[in-house]
Amino acid sequence: MRELDLRGKGCPIPLVETRKFINENRQEDFKVLLDNEVSFLNIKKYLENNKINYSSNQNGEEYAFEIIFDGNEKLSQEKFQINNFTILVMSDSFGEGDEELSKTLMKSYFYALDESITLPSNIIFINSGVKVLTREYGVYNHIQSLKNRGVNILACGICTDYYNLKDKLEVGEISNMYSIIEILNNSDSVIRI
Repeated sequence: MRELDLRGKGCPIPLVETRKFINENRQEDFKVLLDNEVSFLNIKKYLENNKINYSSNQNGEEYAFEIIFDGNEKLSQEKFQINNFTILVMSDSFGEGDEELSKTLMKSYFYALDESITLPSNIIFINSGVKVLTREYGVYNHIQSLKNRGVNILACGICTDYYNLKDKLEVGEISNMYSIIEILNNSDSVIRI
């Protein structure tokens, strides 16, 4: 039985990697190794929601699943789709509180969004959110992947000037407030982060 060793990986990586493995290796039984309870609970919920048979055990801080396919799973072909909503990134931090945690959460958000099957039509970066579009921030690959899949990536021109980042932007295009307002007004919904 193949093993997917996800010990040492933080949330949401274990769930995303398990889901990807299932989709790429349909009907192949395998084992998942974990070392955190949150990931264990997330994967358990995913397996149950998709009616995938499993057994699990815990040994101290170590968790394991054996995933067993029997043909009754309700797995869908997970192809991404772009819906008419916009994500408005207003800061280089996700939420309030500890700065390091907030930046870790932002990186986790873009990792998970890149792995999502429902994508926004637009992601607009304003204020200090434009810093996320630099290679130094650490999510360039995920944002480039989203762009390659058809997501419109825009940065506020006033903001890139203010932070002196025009030459450091690695992905997306610089836009203006008029265009940003048009996109926001024509979106079915806007998610602010």
